[in-house]
Amino acid sequence: MSLFARRLLVATQAAFPGRIKNMSTAMRLADVGAATTELILRPNPSGEFTDLTCVNMMCEHVGGSCVCKLAKSLSKAPGLERLDLRGNKLGALPDAVKDLEKLATS
Repeated sequence: MSLFARRLLVATQAAFPGRIKNMSTAMRLADVGAATTELILRPNPSGEFTDLTCVNMMCEHVGGSCVCKLAKSLSKAPGLERLDLRGNKLGALPDAVKDLEKLATS
């Protein structure tokens, strides 16, 4: 691991103590990639899920929580094992969840 990567890991662990186990954990949709095995999306202090807020003017859910952004991110993480969406205001899960063969159910 490079010095930069070690410093980034230490800084990330300091910012999210007890939450980041390794670099395969994502806390924002923008951080999701092929190596992501865990996605934890929690509301910000004001109770909003800014990562799930739809900005597509053609979508009926614009301004609210929508599966469109989540679906795009899930397709980038085929090895996802854990998905935590507690407290979200989604009405349904995207079809992309069905394609996540390693996703644990509980």
